[in-house]
Amino acid sequence: MLYFNFKISKRLLKYSFLFLVLPLCSQNIQSVKIEYTVSLSEAENTTIPIEYRKEVQAKNNAIANLFFVLEADRDISKFQAVDNMPIDSERVMRGAKAAVGGGFVYFNDKDKKIKTGDVFGKRMTIIQNNDQFQDWNITDVSKKILGFNCYKAKTSYKSFDKNEDEMLIEVEAWFSPEIPLSSGPFNYDGLPGVILEFSKNPKYTFKASKIEFNSNNFDLTEPKAKKTIGQKQYEEKVKKVLKDIRERG
Repeated sequence: MLYFNFKISKRLLKYSFLFLVLPLCSQNIQSVKIEYTVSLSEAENTTIPIEYRKEVQAKNNAIANLFFVLEADRDISKFQAVDNMPIDSERVMRGAKAAVGGGFVYFNDKDKKIKTGDVFGKRMTIIQNNDQFQDWNITDVSKKILGFNCYKAKTSYKSFDKNEDEMLIEVEAWFSPEIPLSSGPFNYDGLPGVILEFSKNPKYTFKASKIEFNSNNFDLTEPKAKKTIGQKQYEEKVKKVLKDIRERG
């Protein structure tokens, strides 16, 4: 019998056909290492003032050359950006990573979901809320990615924009039950298979470009920081900085 590292809900049982078509070779998948490329999902905003367009284009070029790595077994996953190209401006690279969430290392085990990285000049670990990762609507829409059968799933949760107004974050993921590890980019999991394509709202799309199974070349050590805060505390810090920026004009 195959073992899946997730809780089966009534919604998942509705799509129990996914489990019946798995190849026998999936039983031998104990870990996975996936590289993702990033692509712009929207046309460049032509309303950007002309004096900023060169900087925006430099950031977009840097984003197009980023790649991310997900390392996961049945209990732990780790997702992070990998530096793979020289950039003349360190500021451009930081901006590119920040734009797509690459400024953090995302770590998930049985007990917690965290992200660790620079928070306004200080390295911190943020304990993330689980509720935004679990409530998936699985569809029977399918396509192949790197030769694996994938199914579309959607979820959403509330966040806020730069004006602190409430906004809805819509997430779309394509997961493959042929790779029965419940992991994905940015600590998103809870699906009966690993996520091979992922987008939010959708501005940027992450798509698997390379998959390696049962490799010994893994690093699943938990990232560390001197200070740990909760998601609510982190959001309060972000809102304070946004407010200060607005007040400075």
